[in-house]
Order: sequence, then structure tokens, then C-alpha cells
Amino acid sequence: MAQVAFVKSRMARIFWENGFKSVRALSDADPQTLVPVMLQAQARKMKLQGEAAERLKAKLLAKAEIIVSSASRLWEKQQMVVWEDE
Repeated sequence: MAQVAFVKSRMARIFWENGFKSVRALSDADPQTLVPVMLQAQARKMKLQGEAAERLKAKLLAKAEIIVSSASRLWEKQQMVVWEDE
């Protein structure tokens, strides 16, 4: 999972704890469903309210879209390797 854009060890652990246990799970995820999970990694920022909270959520949604896209590309590459080996 560490090969996925924006996913470092802490974020990978949070995804794992929330049921996203593989690159495939991330590639199949709706970016909107990743935002609350990603907020868990932003403990200090969870107290934001109003416009600041909305900006944070918009930023996380943009990152979630990149994560899903990156995971999809990685998953496709992994499947190509499997198919070539067969």
C-alpha cells in the first residue's frame, strides 16, 4: 500500500484498521468514503469548524481521488504481472 500516492505508514495503518486492507480495496473505494477515514489521521485538525473544516474536507477529497486513481493504476499493473506469469 505504501506505493499508493499519499499513503504513508500511518495512513496505511488507518486504512487497514478501517477495512481497506489491500491496494484492490483502495482502488474499488469511493473517494467520499475515504474522507472520514483520512480525517482520523488529522486528529488535531478534526476540531476545525466552519469554512476551515470544509476546506480540509475538500483537500482530503482531492487527495482521496488521487489515492483511488493511484491504487487503480497499481492494481492494474499487479494484475498484468499475474496474467503474464500464467
